[in-house]
Amino acid sequence: MKSSSRISVKFIIRFKEQEENHTGLDNLRIKEALQHCITEQFGKSGVGLLFDVTDYSADTSQGIILTNAESHRKVLACAALLTEIEAVPSCLRLVEVVYSEPGDQKSTVLSPRVHAR
Repeated sequence: MKSSSRISVKFIIRFKEQEENHTGLDNLRIKEALQHCITEQFGKSGVGLLFDVTDYSADTSQGIILTNAESHRKVLACAALLTEIEAVPSCLRLVEVVYSEPGDQKSTVLSPRVHAR
């Protein structure tokens, strides 16, 4: 990911149904669902947005979205809108947004509600 700054967003997947078995979710399925949402919202201009989904754990239903400063507002807005991942009734809840500069040991934690607008 080429950028002068990076945004890291922790998320939790909240399941709308109380079923125990939500197997099959992984980084790739979540990323594909988010890309689909971005394309629906922004059309062709959303295709080139840079982001990745990492460290998703089915045990905790938590993961991280990594994006750059140029793409983060659209990516986070669509993450907040994501209500379904391949027919699994779920939604992403953004927990923490961390902004960091390359080579800088410090990170700034931002509110996801304010930042995803």
